[in-house]
Amino acid sequence: MTFARRAGVLAEALLLLGLAAAPARADFTYQVYDGAWSVLPNFDALSPVATGTTSVLDLTVTSRVDNFGIQFTGTISVPQAGTYAFSTTSDDGSDLRIDGTTVVDNDGLHASRKVQGSIALSAGTHALRVRFFERTGSQVLQVTYAPPGGGERPIPANGALEGPPNPALVGAWSPVIAWPHIAITAANLPDGRVLTWSSTETNAFPSSVEFTHAAVFDPVTLGFTTSNNGFHDMFCAGVATLEDGRIVAAGGNPNDTRTTAFDPTTLGWQPLANMNFNRWYSTTLALPSDELFATFANAAGNTSERYSAASNAWTQTSGATMQDLLNEQNAENGQTTVNSASDLQWWGQMAVAPDGRVFHGGPTQTWHLFDPRGAGAIASLGQPAGTRTRMWGNVVTYAAGQVLLIGGADRTQSPATTNAVYRIDLNGASPVISSAAPMASPRALQNTVMLPTGEALVVGGNTSGELFSDNGAVYAAELWNPATN
Repeated sequence: MTFARRAGVLAEALLLLGLAAAPARADFTYQVYDGAWSVLPNFDALSPVATGTTSVLDLTVTSRVDNFGIQFTGTISVPQAGTYAFSTTSDDGSDLRIDGTTVVDNDGLHASRKVQGSIALSAGTHALRVRFFERTGSQVLQVTYAPPGGGERPIPANGALEGPPNPALVGAWSPVIAWPHIAITAANLPDGRVLTWSSTETNAFPSSVEFTHAAVFDPVTLGFTTSNNGFHDMFCAGVATLEDGRIVAAGGNPNDTRTTAFDPTTLGWQPLANMNFNRWYSTTLALPSDELFATFANAAGNTSERYSAASNAWTQTSGATMQDLLNEQNAENGQTTVNSASDLQWWGQMAVAPDGRVFHGGPTQTWHLFDPRGAGAIASLGQPAGTRTRMWGNVVTYAAGQVLLIGGADRTQSPATTNAVYRIDLNGASPVISSAAPMASPRALQNTVMLPTGEALVVGGNTSGELFSDNGAVYAAELWNPATN
């Protein structure tokens, strides 16, 4: 090998080593400012104490912890016209502007808070500016975007945003279907249709106790058949399905003992035997014996009870006491709050094991295994998720004896919501609990739907844990695959 050839090989090796060790691109400029503000100042009128370039829009550009501000500027490139969502999570204030238009306004003194906004962008380049200030205490800044129909992700170092996802790979939503009422409750019918209902009003809180607006949706024709209940307000009742396909609503507004069954063959409602105790916001479960188990609920104290379809009667199961759940909910709701999330409101996260026992995994801290047979029994499973509560999380059974617990909120901890997911195997003598892959977005008040593929689709919710609120709304759905976790 000639000297020139050796030199060329050496130069190529050095070039490759240099490329391997090259730092991430730094396409955004930043300026750091000293000052104590209550709202974002006009940084352009101030003199920075530090400047530089960065590949990330976060607080790693400075070592300051109090009384400072940062302004990031740069260019983003949009591959396809559409409406793009942007968000900042900050403590204290922040905002995000594109081409001079404020897209996210998260200004002011506050704890960590996520605010999202959207803007229609044409294909091409656009000017981006992100501002942030910190007074005292904790400091947080996270900046994300979501392309049309896509999930949240960090803004890349080179500013090149991704366009809408390929629906063949990630799915797609249909146009919005005009529903005849706010669907407080939904239940699958044996033939694939869906029963939903609201309350005495179609789009407002209940005004009486003797009526429920209901309808059956046909996913083939996209049509609705009105199926109102004229004698029972089933707002937030416990819901379960009997083996003959009837949908049972137990309890409801306001703290009711009434129980009603919907017959999918006649599309009519029939009263069943009343429960022994008033229940509202109750989890009701179908047992392998074709019985129902009514659990922790508003106005029900520590009671539980079992319904027999064969005898149309409710039997108290005093051994399966809900006292632990009641004590922990009362204690938690008496704690000092650190965010705006909801308090605990019953709705036990429960699932039925193949042998008929009932697993309880929240939202209160201590988990349990109930036996609803006979007089009932209870066994404690400790606190596998620690002291965090998970109100308005989801529980789904994705295979025989296999359960997922998903997300939830705690108003006494920060952040308010969690992205944690737990797998529970109920096929043995004792539940086997393990962590599953976390969601990309923490959320509460979401829905989780089991698909025919065995996958779980998580839809909606928010990061704030607030009731009736779009604060921190999570628009991107997520798909969990049990085979790959």
